[in-house]
Amino acid sequence: MTLLYLRHLAAKEGMLKGVKLLRASGDSGKTERKEVDRYLNNDNALTEQVLAFCSDAMSEGYNLQNASVVVHLDMPSVVRLVEQRIGRVDRMDSIHESIQVFWPMDHDVFALRSDDLLIERFEANEMLIGSNFYLPEEMVDKRVDYEEIIDLAEKQSVTWDGIQDAFEPVRGLIGGDRGLVSDEHYQSMASTEETCTRISAVVSDHNWGFFCIAGTEFGAPKWVLLTETDKAPVIDLKLISGFLSSHLQENTEAFDLRSEHCFRGVESYLERLASIERSLLPRRKQVALSEMELILRKWILNADEEQARFYQKLIDVLAQKVETQRAVNWSLLADLWLEMVRPVWYEKLTTARGRKAILLTDLQDTLINNPIPFEKVYDCFVVMPDSTTQISERVAACIIGIKGENC
Repeated sequence: MTLLYLRHLAAKEGMLKGVKLLRASGDSGKTERKEVDRYLNNDNALTEQVLAFCSDAMSEGYNLQNASVVVHLDMPSVVRLVEQRIGRVDRMDSIHESIQVFWPMDHDVFALRSDDLLIERFEANEMLIGSNFYLPEEMVDKRVDYEEIIDLAEKQSVTWDGIQDAFEPVRGLIGGDRGLVSDEHYQSMASTEETCTRISAVVSDHNWGFFCIAGTEFGAPKWVLLTETDKAPVIDLKLISGFLSSHLQENTEAFDLRSEHCFRGVESYLERLASIERSLLPRRKQVALSEMELILRKWILNADEEQARFYQKLIDVLAQKVETQRAVNWSLLADLWLEMVRPVWYEKLTTARGRKAILLTDLQDTLINNPIPFEKVYDCFVVMPDSTTQISERVAACIIGIKGENC
């Protein structure tokens, strides 16, 4: 009813003359929903201004890349629903350089508890696992007690936008009959303001290293498990929690932290962490950096001497052949490359109708055969993105498992 009435008012007041008005909700027929999809997915060129009034029935299963603005008429209480709404429009193959998102700002008298719930859950989500969207600063002007929110959600048996499910294995390590750490010890550690790294070593049946990596302004905290049997790092919380539960028992023996064996174990794992830091990025950014290196290696073949030197410096950075006191900010470096190739992406979209998505790898031939002007590449990368601290300096805690002589 709300959508129908809004559409009625817009037409009655003549506020949107020359604009195509569409509506799609749960009670709409397939024809109406298909019409919104036809106008706003990028399989068809957008030839006129369109305003679509949509319910959350359109928040999943539709790609509306032709749209450039999302207006929330209400404030969802669920983080995942916000991501779904925005995600219909803010897609990698969007035809727009950027999109805008508008939020309702109700007066305190009319504001609902769901408004506060979204803000609380957004901030907890951002702290724990990172967020995929941003709230306006004026909406997040208060601090949130994250532990209180999580405890309340558990007591109310609320499905917490996937957060409770994702962190259940981790919280299962605390207290109870099967916990590795007592509630009292956990609270004592959580309340401390010390910033030192805590290290433990235990005797195990094989060598392994578990690391808690502190977050930065560019990424959320991470758990990383390295073993001698797996080349790739394990970052799945459930897998790591299960591993720790099975390898840390009451009868597990401590290993001498002062021993040369332990020191070399820590040193080797820290070196390994530095070499795999890129693999801890989101998949899209990993692909962006790989494509960047591949394209640069092609461009250097036809570059003059000055250009070749510059491209080679970038390639050496990407190949991790350059030692720096500060760590390369892989996340921002990937963002710069994605931003630079975005116009090529847009052009590819206009000539590839019928494709559901344009992948980064689909741009290879175009970028190789039609290099981006050197001046633009130089301006973009002559000053590398702000560096971040070395991953070894962001280790908040670690447990090293060392194979015992009798194992």
